[in-house]
Amino acid sequence: MIIETPQLELWRIEEDFFNLPHAHEDRLQITIPIKGTCFLTQENKDYGLTDGHGLLQYSAQQHSFQIGGNSGVIIIQIRNNRPGDFFRGQNIEFALQQKFDPQMITKQFQQWASELFRSDPADPLAVDETEARILSFLYYSLRGSHTLSGKELAVLRASGDQEAPEHHLARVLDYIHANYTQRISIDTLSAIALQSRFHFIRSFKAFTYMTPYQYVLGLRMEDAKKQLLHRGKTVTEVSLNVGFSSTSQFYRAFLKVVGVTPEEFRAGGR
Repeated sequence: MIIETPQLELWRIEEDFFNLPHAHEDRLQITIPIKGTCFLTQENKDYGLTDGHGLLQYSAQQHSFQIGGNSGVIIIQIRNNRPGDFFRGQNIEFALQQKFDPQMITKQFQQWASELFRSDPADPLAVDETEARILSFLYYSLRGSHTLSGKELAVLRASGDQEAPEHHLARVLDYIHANYTQRISIDTLSAIALQSRFHFIRSFKAFTYMTPYQYVLGLRMEDAKKQLLHRGKTVTEVSLNVGFSSTSQFYRAFLKVVGVTPEEFRAGGR
């Protein structure tokens, strides 16, 4: 399984597999065995990685690996060699060897994959949120120069929630209300909030009790319900009017949020 987003590439391999020595010029990679043993060669050094014992591959580092049919790995690649852009703007040096709970990382991967498969390719906000959660997970899971004590981390997390004053978040809400039928990205919203992508979703949720995507989706659904009560518009027209590029995506979202299909809602005159 391979999933690609603008900033990430996610792999899950559970079969006989090997590749030839190669390097990535523009990305950071984390290779994490989730079962069995991964035989990995990196910079002419051999590693026998067992489940949960991950290894980082920095840009331009030569590496290759092999697994058997009873083994499996998860690979996460951060594109453009830009982890500092997401990890609080820090110039982080991660430890080469990392430790993960294989069951936990497998569960996380399944959740990320499910979210990304359900997202609308033409609507970047949901994908942006999932990317941000993956990068946040890595920031707090990977050991490196950014690693803090528990007390320091609690202070950092608490202070991070205050980075964007309420009036900046209010400006974000004004922007969303004016543009919720258009394409909206996390980059745009975090810039309005004067906050990094890394903290924006968390502070927005603390302010509204919803993620940005949930907030936008709620506005779209309320607008859609009003338009559906006017018989002159088709479901497809309503779908496009409220910002969906795909009628099937609109159907799924409407059913999940409202509990009935658009036609059922219209027939009931709710």
